[in-house]
Amino acid sequence: MARIFVRGKTIWITYSIKGKRYRESLGMEANRENMKLARRVKALKEAEIINGIHRDIKKVRPKLLKSCFDEFMLTRAERSDPTKQLYEYAYKKLENYTGNLLVTEIDEEIVNGFERSINLSKNTVEIIFRHLRIIFEYFRSKKYIEMNPFPAKEKSPKKIKVMSEDELNLILRVLKNKNEEQYRAIKLLLMTGLRISELIRLKHEDIDYKRNIIYISNSKGKRVDAFPLYYKLREFLLTEFPTRSGKVVKYKRRDSLKFFRRELEKLGMEKYTLHEIRKTFISTLANAGMYAFDVQKLARHKDIRTTQKSYIEIDYNRLSSQLNNVIKDTIKDTTPEKSLKLVQNG
Repeated sequence: MARIFVRGKTIWITYSIKGKRYRESLGMEANRENMKLARRVKALKEAEIINGIHRDIKKVRPKLLKSCFDEFMLTRAERSDPTKQLYEYAYKKLENYTGNLLVTEIDEEIVNGFERSINLSKNTVEIIFRHLRIIFEYFRSKKYIEMNPFPAKEKSPKKIKVMSEDELNLILRVLKNKNEEQYRAIKLLLMTGLRISELIRLKHEDIDYKRNIIYISNSKGKRVDAFPLYYKLREFLLTEFPTRSGKVVKYKRRDSLKFFRRELEKLGMEKYTLHEIRKTFISTLANAGMYAFDVQKLARHKDIRTTQKSYIEIDYNRLSSQLNNVIKDTIKDTTPEKSLKLVQNG
């Protein structure tokens, strides 16, 4: 953090505060005794910087929770509307409990009381705390607070729901007969595993038919992902979407796709969400025997643990069939004497 050096015959000290370099002459001749004094000055300087009391560190005036949150939201202007709504939801829950306090007043005791006041499911509490933790981590980075008072909460494992082949065929058949636009949107989700926000933003200009790649704008990670334009998907796009410019689907927001849930209800089917179409796509890849790394890449997850933990529903019928083949082959290749011992040992 601080460093002593000699220029000419004089001892100097250099240090950094928030990325800015400072140099000071200590006005002492470079000798053994003065170097001992310089090391003390260096230690004192480092202590002042760490504790935020150095004269070159600008003091931050105490700020109210509302103004800090408004500032935080400006930094999230490019995020998707659902993400911003979750930040707003979590913040409102906190503000309703605490009022517009100084952010420095929100400590562990207040956070514990706030948690006790939330009469919601464990997973909802985890979502609220996760987003408040992100918000307060921003406050900490700006030096508005010293420590983040919101701990990370453990999320309860959620059952992964996927649609069966019969259910998929039924809903697609119904949509195709009733509304071609709705059919095309759901079929495209099933063939790509796109997130809803990605589907809504997708343009024909993002589809490269020469290189057979779809470029997908990922607002969550602020990046552009590549997805392979495989043969059946290419045929579907060329056949069902004769237009070659503008948005691929006409829908402007997530709420525009509520028809999917309504059609499921009319058919008396289980209430699947649009995101569970994505999970169905990813689970289908995994159960077809595709390598985990390839499934992760097609799902466009940064961490393979996300893919395995939250998106893949194991097909136990497939596992059972494979076990039958393995055990059958093992028994077949075993001599009668060893086979009898296997049965006896059980």
